[in-house]
Amino acid sequence: MSELKFDPVDFDEKKQQGNGWISSSFKLVDGKKIPFDFSTKFEFDKWSTFTPKEITKNGKKTVIENDKRNYLTHNIYDVKPSNFANATLYGENFSDANIRNSTELGKIISDNCDAMKKSKKMILGDREDSYHVRDSLSIPDKHENNELILKDKAIKYKNFKSTLETKNVKYYLGKPLSEQNSKIVGKANGDIYKQTPDKEQAKKIVQEHVYTLYFENDNGTMDEKEIPSKDIVTKKIFTTCFKYREIKEDDLPKGSKKPNEIYYDEKGNEQPTEFVEAELNRIYGVAKTVKIETPSDLDEYITPETYKRYVLTQTHLWVDKSKGTKSDKEISQKYVCQVVEIIKIKKNFTGHKNDYSNYSFGQTVFNAPKTSSTNDTTKNTNTDKSDKSDVNKTDTKKSNDNKSDDSSDSDSDNSDNSDGSDDSDNSNDDSDDSDDSDDEKEKEKERKEKEEKERKEKEEKERKEQEEKEKEKEKKDKSEKKKGKNK
Repeated sequence: MSELKFDPVDFDEKKQQGNGWISSSFKLVDGKKIPFDFSTKFEFDKWSTFTPKEITKNGKKTVIENDKRNYLTHNIYDVKPSNFANATLYGENFSDANIRNSTELGKIISDNCDAMKKSKKMILGDREDSYHVRDSLSIPDKHENNELILKDKAIKYKNFKSTLETKNVKYYLGKPLSEQNSKIVGKANGDIYKQTPDKEQAKKIVQEHVYTLYFENDNGTMDEKEIPSKDIVTKKIFTTCFKYREIKEDDLPKGSKKPNEIYYDEKGNEQPTEFVEAELNRIYGVAKTVKIETPSDLDEYITPETYKRYVLTQTHLWVDKSKGTKSDKEISQKYVCQVVEIIKIKKNFTGHKNDYSNYSFGQTVFNAPKTSSTNDTTKNTNTDKSDKSDVNKTDTKKSNDNKSDDSSDSDSDNSDNSDGSDDSDNSNDDSDDSDDSDDEKEKEKERKEKEEKERKEKEEKERKEQEEKEKEKEKKDKSEKKKGKNK
């Protein structure tokens, strides 16, 4: 049974603006209301669970703007772990531990939803019959990856979303405003909206407003400046705490359990929390807090084939303000993600790469045996032996350090050679996919670097232009003051 409690909705509260009312939810500890928070266990995700950059629905692609990329998707599998002996997910073995951890989280969400249903009359009062309760766990839209294969039968799974904590930060000349200046801007904008009933008119006034802000000089003194609203940019950044661990597959201690399996002993009994945390630190290293403020930052960490656990809170309900029928008006729970911890195990890369520096169209055969049917070929092979050896060593080192997350298929094809035979002929074919992946990653890296460079150049240009405007303004002000004194 859930410990979740609720406050009734105050439908007459004028401060509750927007498209819905808010009702607080909490748990009671010693008679005091405290946030309802809970932590999850590590789960493995084949794909990224962060908001995608674009979605495809009914054959139409829709790009999701960055300011709306602020949620995580949690998949819940409503099947008992013992039934998963022969289960696969996306062609991968799916452990009982992953199902067990998922089921445990799903029970918390379901219990919270049941508690909301039982408290519906208390929450909504006379309007109880005007609303329906939206289940927190929902079946996703049909998608090619939304199936779990169990004994040749496709099973749909459910999911729910949690929102990342965010805050709006105001920037001037590419730098965030101080707390004092942010408060000045916020108060001025708030006063304008309070004094102007027409919201569109208020928005226009805000856009034309000029703020008196204070900036510190190099000598520690404060300068007062008049800054137009148009020169202040507001950006939304994440304030959720992100923790990260990363380890190469080669560096894992022998016989190590996966992060989602450490919670249980060989008989399936749950291990003490102290033991679990000590094992995670021993095997995967101590988690480090990483600075992640934008969706682009988070894309670098929440990648396919990672393990994640969370601290979630359920602090309020959402009550729809729409004037439609009962089927349109919803009351639902909102989950906020306070902490995300990620573990990434970097795959070993054993793909083979050729050295094409000596390629001469037919005269050199790569990975060929040292003996040759022609004297010229033998001579070339012997002459270049030491050079190629060095190159191959370098290539092997680079290959082992390759950061590709999508090379697991080529790993399994290339890594085993139990009969000791020469598999160099096959290695050329197997490396094609990895080479393509490298090229794509390199192009993606170049694209990101180009975008980042352009963004910085644009900000620098805007900063310089603004500085020039400031200088011109100060020069003009001094000139006017001087003229005033002369008069």
